[in-house]
Amino acid sequence: MLKQSTVILKMAKARQYYTEFERSLLRELVSKQLHVVENKKTDFASIKKKSDVWVNLAKQFNAEIGVQQRNDKQLNKCCDNMKTRAKNDNTKERRERLQTDTLFIIPTLFGEEVGNMYYRPSIHLSVWNVVHLLLRSRSCAD
Repeated sequence: MLKQSTVILKMAKARQYYTEFERSLLRELVSKQLHVVENKKTDFASIKKKSDVWVNLAKQFNAEIGVQQRNDKQLNKCCDNMKTRAKNDNTKERRERLQTDTLFIIPTLFGEEVGNMYYRPSIHLSVWNVVHLLLRSRSCAD
């Protein structure tokens, strides 16, 4: 009976989301220790130093007024999630920009203009595709 009640209590606990203030505070605190947090070394001394820095960051974070108490692992995971979201947003923006912003006119082939045909740089046009477009534009013009 005791196990069922603890399971119910665990399920009833609501997820605690980070507020915008908490995220900006975390960004500010991490930016001061970025040289340690983003260090790629994996030796014992570096890992120990990173762990100590995250514990210190958690203490500083929890000392602020208006934040929910978080431990070092939660803050580290939040920081990783923010980095991942930022990378995904940058990738999405870059893909959209490549697909819609830049259109190029097909250059003149064999001394004749192809016309108002455009292609996107993300689409590969082989020489045969361009020749086919040229021949099709000639037949439409005649």
